[in-house]
Amino acid sequence: MSDTLGINEDGSVIIAKSLALPGWILGVDVDSTDNLLFIRYRNLSKNETSLKNKGGISVYSLADQRMLWQRPVNYFNQDPKLTSEGVLFVTMGKATSLLDLKTGNEVWKKKKMIPYCVDAKNRMFLAYKGSYMNGVSNELEGHSLATGEKMWSRKMSHVYGWNESGLLDDSTRLIVSDGIHLVHMGNGEGPSYAMPTGASDYKEAVALGALGVVTGVLTGFAAVPTGPKKVMELVSNVLSDDTVFYVASRENLFCLDRQLQPKWGYPIPDGMGSRSHLFARGDSLYMINMGTGYRNTIFDTSEAYAHEYLRLKVGWPFIACFDKRKGEKVWFRQLSDKKEMVEEFDINWEEDALMVLFSDHIRKYSLSGDSLLSEVSWNTEVNGKLLYLTNSSYFLQDFEDSTSYQRYKRPDSIYCLVTDKNEMVELDQQLNVLQTYPLSRLRPFRDLPNGDNLIFLGDKTLWVNSKGEKKAYLHTSSKMFRVGEKFFIYSLDGKKIYEFPL
Repeated sequence: MSDTLGINEDGSVIIAKSLALPGWILGVDVDSTDNLLFIRYRNLSKNETSLKNKGGISVYSLADQRMLWQRPVNYFNQDPKLTSEGVLFVTMGKATSLLDLKTGNEVWKKKKMIPYCVDAKNRMFLAYKGSYMNGVSNELEGHSLATGEKMWSRKMSHVYGWNESGLLDDSTRLIVSDGIHLVHMGNGEGPSYAMPTGASDYKEAVALGALGVVTGVLTGFAAVPTGPKKVMELVSNVLSDDTVFYVASRENLFCLDRQLQPKWGYPIPDGMGSRSHLFARGDSLYMINMGTGYRNTIFDTSEAYAHEYLRLKVGWPFIACFDKRKGEKVWFRQLSDKKEMVEEFDINWEEDALMVLFSDHIRKYSLSGDSLLSEVSWNTEVNGKLLYLTNSSYFLQDFEDSTSYQRYKRPDSIYCLVTDKNEMVELDQQLNVLQTYPLSRLRPFRDLPNGDNLIFLGDKTLWVNSKGEKKAYLHTSSKMFRVGEKFFIYSLDGKKIYEFPL
């Protein structure tokens, strides 16, 4: 059907093809092979101010301009995910099935398994044997996406959930789950190295310290519920370098060979360890300890750990430099004389400098040694707590002249920080405040292929040409996606999809 997309500057109406959904659109995935849209949506409350758990999935054919099929979903305990073989549909506590993308018909169905990871490259998914009601085993299984057939099984503990999962090459996956594991996707074989990646209670984490990262694959519900006192995310990122891996547990920094045998280890001082990040340059390996852990959540996904209320002060923030080959400490610098959490950090290789952001102060250190280059205290009562760094570009809206929009791009020599006072602050390399912008003036935008831009104003979208001159106002949100040469954009209420008329 067609609908009104917006109004041109001359007052004429813009008409576009539209697709209406029964609820609020959660997301759209594209199967570009057959020009199909896989749409997930949730129903709205009567006054349309909140979302219900119930909703559905729909598959729309762009070629035929029609809905192929729809199916109800309860997002409280069901998780549909588009894969290369169809829709993997998981119902917690009951079954996992594959639905044909074009018809919605069930291709296969399996019980007593909990999918953890989809490996599109190898057309497989990894699942644990067991159920939410009766417990989850340590038996990790590799299954064919196309048939559901079990190809192999292997023991892999997951007391603290999965922290990281990704392909090293076409056939080998690296998984961090109560240790580090290499998994050959053809047969499930490969070495493992056990490491503590969490703590059974908060007191233990505080006493011993901890280090961590997380990557969730199937989202929407719990994969492995654990106790409320458990602390998660206590393992560093895995850094791959030539023929070795570097990874930090809550107790040690390790260099492991490709068979996961230790080449060297460095003990983390007792009580210091927490979530950390590793990075390298030349013969130097750097470690920044974030001073954080995460309360356990039943949602075993990276999105769950993004919430501020789940963070805990664990260990002490520090930075350190090591010789990559021998594991010898070059220097070690404690960042604070109290327990506090690093909000974010930024590496400037040209300056050999590391900028560390805390909630109420900022420090800049040399990476060539442990010297403090500059520091600024932050008045949180007046200026708000520091939250994060932003590298995004924006359009600046001039409220004194609402017709004026200019593009703002962060200079390379400038840091841009966001505070909880809804402001963005510019700092120079010496951490001096240059300028402050209210976030309400900073408008996200999207480039269009013809040089035009869409500027998202919240209650509407502004279409401007390459000179920043207004062309039209659109009744759309900022959510867009592309299929081939076509652009699609969500309606302002999130219940329609428009084909954008370039």
